[in-house]
Amino acid sequence: MSALTIRRRGSSLPLLLGVAVIAAVMTVLVISIAHTLKHVKPVKAKKPPVSAVVWGDRVFFGPNSLAHWLKVRGIGYSVWAERHPPANHLLQKKAQAQQKK
Repeated sequence: MSALTIRRRGSSLPLLLGVAVIAAVMTVLVISIAHTLKHVKPVKAKKPPVSAVVWGDRVFFGPNSLAHWLKVRGIGYSVWAERHPPANHLLQKKAQAQQKK
């Protein structure tokens, strides 16, 4: 009976080194991700500037469109402006900014 022997063509050292490098890189990545998840820093977001008025389920970007909408419903813009000075100020400021352009 004859015994067959299988010889390796080369050294398995490069293969072992490759696996070890990949394992080390993966370990560093996992540790880095775990550290980032453990020490989360909140993101500070800026609030966008208010540039419109929401009124009656509509969004008005200027006094003219709101004045028309109010007129159709039987209310004058001047009456609305007296009752809602902050919103009126915003619309007037927006209208002035558009006129400067």
